Amino acid sequence: MKRALVLVLALTAAASAAPVPLVTPPAGWVPDPEQAAQLAQKVAALKHFGGGGKLTVAADAHVPKTPGVALFVTRISAEQLAITRELAAREVIDDLKNSAGKPYDWRVLPASSAKAIVARAEWTDAGAATQTVGMVVIAASEARFVAVRGECFSADKADGAAVNACVQALASLDPGVPVAERIAFEPAPEGSPPAAEPTPPSKSDTAPRLTDGQDVQMAPIRVAPERQEADRRPVYLGGAIVVIAALSWWNRRRREKFEREESPDRAGDADGADDADDLAAAARGDKPKDDA
Repeated sequence: MKRALVLVLALTAAASAAPVPLVTPPAGWVPDPEQAAQLAQKVAALKHFGGGGKLTVAADAHVPKTPGVALFVTRISAEQLAITRELAAREVIDDLKNSAGKPYDWRVLPASSAKAIVARAEWTDAGAATQTVGMVVIAASEARFVAVRGECFSADKADGAAVNACVQALASLDPGVPVAERIAFEPAPEGSPPAAEPTPPSKSDTAPRLTDGQDVQMAPIRVAPERQEADRRPVYLGGAIVVIAALSWWNRRRREKFEREESPDRAGDADGADDADDLAAAARGDKPKDDA
């Protein structure tokens, strides 16, 4: 809100500080600074003369004592143009014609002896029940290009005398360029192609270069160390040793078991052999082994 207010005040100041009045209002009409500020703000927000370049916008608004009629005037000037004067003049003329919609009166006058191009339109708005007479005056010097535009708005039942006074005031529109400094030129033909948009930079122009980052400070980037797989070979080796030890222990237990199972058999065989010897000795009349 504050920014918009500052812009409005700046534009209003530009309008009041204009070295040459934009228009000579009808006698008895009073200025309307609030509507002038709103008009200047709207005009400044639009693109003019092909875009680009520094523009100066001034605006005036005047109303009579009786309601129903109003005179609005804007002056736009540029020291440098992005397009030719001829194309800029055509743009200004077409803008007035497009604003009129379907004008019932439309005319474009060639450059006069005052080296100014004038376009005029009259149209009605049935929905708003208003009638408008608009005029634009275009002039240029070697250093400036200026378009001043005035519009008379009137309601259907407005005072006829006030409407006529407003329309006559349009003849006093002043671009603010002295006639002695003006240069003669004609607008570009109707239907001329509009101004080309600025060519966007190519990818090669915007692509980063190795030297682009020499003065760039970058925060250190922390990179997490790569997670390494654990070496499982010692685990496998230890497992194998445990398995071998278990097998050895199991085999030893089995061998001991077999040995225990075989020991009684062998003792029986030895006892049988001794008994046989004793019987044989008894038969021979010898003493048994146990008695010897």
